[in-house]
Amino acid sequence: MDPERCKVERFFINPPVHHQEILLLCLTVMKERLKKNICNLDDYASLDKVEGLSTHCKVQIGDALGYACQFWAKHLVEVPHSGHGAEEVHKAIDEFFPTHFLLWVEVLSLMGILDVGVYALKNVQQWYLLVSYEWIIFRNPTFMVIQAEISCKWINDSQRFLLEYFDAIQESPSHIYHSALPLCPCYSVELLQEVKVVKGLPAGWGTCIRTVSFDGCPLTHTSWKDLIAVGLASNNIITIDAITGVHLSILSGHTQWVYCLSFSSDGTLLVSGDRGGTIKLEGHSGEIMSLSLSPNYTMVASGSQDKTIRLWDTWTGECCCVINWHKHTVNSVSFSPTNPQLLISASNDNTVQWWDVNGQQIGPTYQGQYVAISPDGTCFASCGDHQSVITV
Repeated sequence: MDPERCKVERFFINPPVHHQEILLLCLTVMKERLKKNICNLDDYASLDKVEGLSTHCKVQIGDALGYACQFWAKHLVEVPHSGHGAEEVHKAIDEFFPTHFLLWVEVLSLMGILDVGVYALKNVQQWYLLVSYEWIIFRNPTFMVIQAEISCKWINDSQRFLLEYFDAIQESPSHIYHSALPLCPCYSVELLQEVKVVKGLPAGWGTCIRTVSFDGCPLTHTSWKDLIAVGLASNNIITIDAITGVHLSILSGHTQWVYCLSFSSDGTLLVSGDRGGTIKLEGHSGEIMSLSLSPNYTMVASGSQDKTIRLWDTWTGECCCVINWHKHTVNSVSFSPTNPQLLISASNDNTVQWWDVNGQQIGPTYQGQYVAISPDGTCFASCGDHQSVITV
């Protein structure tokens, strides 16, 4: 990759050039080898019940096609957004998708990596937008805006198709053709290659992009970047990928409903509390309504139905301080994002109060039953019967 270190031209690796070459080869391999029902499975066969599925995939799909389907978009993001190479790639992708998108999705389903397709389409969309920007600045803006709208149209349709029917396709690739395709909105022309329903289809995609099912009623959730944690009435916590909706892990240990969750600011820690007053730490005598991690991760604050706020040492699990001041359920507790020594609470007694970590009141008492602090810690919003926004 460094021309000064590699003097022999045939051994020199030029990433932009070689990523483009590999990408175009991947698209060629997929166009030549992809076909409907590539593994010759029975219609509506559930993949988890197909004997020897990995052998079927190895024989019928093979390493080359498997690599192309899984990694072509990774090479795309490394291709420059301008120049003749970008035009060639743009054309190749536009030729590939209308005829081979569904076949590509089928292979991803068979390989058990359908989530890769969601991220691949996201990469394609981002690359197209960057290419459009280059054209608007340096070339023919009118032409490229029209082209970008057309390209983004089929990319959006492809993303919505994959997310809308993700679970069904993951269970059986035949759902692509027999269940999902006939129900697509009628304007999704690029996807309707085989089945056309002439009446009764919606005019466009709905507002819900993805529906995720759980093994218990979801009671609370929190998020950090593209990671979502959901607390369930089954006493478990499920973490899911916010882009694909795929379940990543199941966290167990609680013996009662999980009512509140909180990520640390860097996403490395997750604190949970249940209706029995347990944060994987014992102390509260009522349901835990709110949790917050200090910005330096040394303390956890919990607010409970027992009217108290408790501060916990994250490393020892010991309760460092109990604040018994509110007259009703503590609905919200939150550390200042910029000062680990300060936290704020709000209660059903319609009071909002700042505290230090020793339990001492800081400043005046405000009104509100719920409270949230801005990311920079300069202001907070409280709401209740009166609804107000107060600047600190």
